[in-house]
Amino acid sequence: MKRAHPNPGQSHSTGESRRPSAHRSFADHLTWDGQERRKHERVRVNWKGVLGRAASKARETVDVQVLNVSEGGCCIHVRQSGAEQDLLGVLAAEERLKLNLFVPGAVVNSLVEVRWYVPIHEEIYSAGLEFVAMNPRDRNLLLSAMKTVARRSP
Repeated sequence: MKRAHPNPGQSHSTGESRRPSAHRSFADHLTWDGQERRKHERVRVNWKGVLGRAASKARETVDVQVLNVSEGGCCIHVRQSGAEQDLLGVLAAEERLKLNLFVPGAVVNSLVEVRWYVPIHEEIYSAGLEFVAMNPRDRNLLLSAMKTVARRSP
C-alpha cells in the first residue's frame, strides 16, 4: 500500500533507494518550484469513467469524474460512497488498474497506474493516473476527443 515513509527515498528494511510513495509525490507537488515537468499538455474535460482492478476477478470498480487529460495520463475525482468502501484499496493498489473513459461517442480503455492521490473533501479524492498500456485504436480515439475539446476551448 502506498504510505508515507519517514524517509521516502529509502525502503523500510534495507535502507536502499526506491520509488517515492504516492503521498511523497503529492507532498513534492505541494512544494512546486514552478518548473513544468509534464511530458504532454493537459486538456480540461468533463468526462465520466470507471476505474477498477485489472487483475482481479472481483468486480471492484468506482465511478470517476475526469477533470483533465493528456496523452500520458489524467486527473480524476472519485467519491467514496457506502458501496465503494474499498476506494482507498483501489487507489493505493501497487498494481495496474483498468480505466474506461467515456469520451464523446466512444469508450477508451487503458491500463493505468496511480501516481498520487489525496482527499480533497470528506468523501472525495483527487488522483493522478498515468496511462501505461493502451491499444492504438483507443489511443487514436483519445487523441481525437482531446483535439475536439481543445478546439472548443477559448
